[in-house]
Amino acid sequence: MTITKNTSVVDQEFKKWMANIINLLPDATLVINMEGQVIAWNQAIEEMTGVKAEDILGKGNFEYALPFYGVRRPILADFILRPEELNENLYRYVHREENSAIIEVDGLRVKGKDSYMWAKAAPLYDEDGQLVGAIESIRDITERKQIEIALGNSERRLADIINFLPDAILVIDLQGKVIAWNQAIEEMTGVKTEDILGKGDYEYALPFYGVRRPLLVDLVLMSNEAIEKEYFYIKKEKDTLEVETDIPRVQGRQAFFWAKARPLFDSQGKLIGAIESIRDITERKRAEAQLRYISFHDPVTGFYNRAYFLEELRRFESGRYYPAGLLICAVEGLSLSGQDPEREDYKTVITEITNLIRICICQNDILTSRIGNNQFAVLFSHCKAMDIDDLAQQIVQKIEEFNAGNPHIPVQVAIGFAIQSDNIKMDELFKQACNNLYDKSSSKD
Repeated sequence: MTITKNTSVVDQEFKKWMANIINLLPDATLVINMEGQVIAWNQAIEEMTGVKAEDILGKGNFEYALPFYGVRRPILADFILRPEELNENLYRYVHREENSAIIEVDGLRVKGKDSYMWAKAAPLYDEDGQLVGAIESIRDITERKQIEIALGNSERRLADIINFLPDAILVIDLQGKVIAWNQAIEEMTGVKTEDILGKGDYEYALPFYGVRRPLLVDLVLMSNEAIEKEYFYIKKEKDTLEVETDIPRVQGRQAFFWAKARPLFDSQGKLIGAIESIRDITERKRAEAQLRYISFHDPVTGFYNRAYFLEELRRFESGRYYPAGLLICAVEGLSLSGQDPEREDYKTVITEITNLIRICICQNDILTSRIGNNQFAVLFSHCKAMDIDDLAQQIVQKIEEFNAGNPHIPVQVAIGFAIQSDNIKMDELFKQACNNLYDKSSSKD
């Protein structure tokens, strides 16, 4: 801006015109000359400070600083006249633009209120290019800053909550960059927050899969059928996805994870990213597998138990395994032990018989179960009479060899078997095999 030195009427009219323009500016504005005297003080700064123009025009000695700082001191307009004296540490924010400067300053007390101000100042030159003063515009940004502070506090509280959660939490924006990575996921992956925040290009998949690829958090933003098929359990509910999956190597070990992801929206409902919660369920899965094993296996022999055997009988009803064959083997001659399952000699005999049966059975399509204290069942699919008869003879032969080496525990077996014909039901097949067992057992007595 240029101020002329001409004292003519035209010059006076120009100054009046410029004063009117300054007065109409929406931002609080003041102008000082080279002596630091106020030569312009507009209506907006009157309203901001409560100081009328007629009470301050022509005043110097930093009078204009009193409404802002409560003391006489340089303001930004003074530093424009003497830029070498500008101490940037006095302000929260400073930005220099050629011969002007912008600042943000807090800690002000204006009209009895704590205030946060933005200001911009620039030099003024006359028509000859000589520096004649400085102009400063001031804007009250207290409300904006309060909103920013409140938002910042809210974000910090949210970050603290996310960090406190026991489940591993990952948040990405629409560009796929990590914007939250809590302590639990640090511990799960070994990757520190500071090493991954702001990273994209599927960087967050590396600790889990060793390669860059979409995770569940990506699928809620953009579906990928190929990736979805990799999960052995996936549940969709509105915009939320829930999965269970196993991952071969996470920090050097195989792990099972449960994960849930959903999109994130701002207060206007605009999509801004996605969040995923991950839980290590490895121990639970192992416990479930162990429970399933215990539920369907005999603890002494390791063979399937009676419950599993009955389940398989029902499954064989489909006819897919026709003709089915069933062999029942009852171990006799355990009178020395009184058939007490807790007696060591009884356990020894049962263990040896188990090993003998296991040696005789080498086909994958044969299922062996212990269905009673001294009874075993062998279930065949697509059975041939020769196969089931050969197995019976092998078992008898192995028992004879055992007795020869263990004369103090004579063991006998009764074997009965039946082969499905005319599509008879599996429970009927079981009855036939049992009847044959007892018929043969009776014939020995």
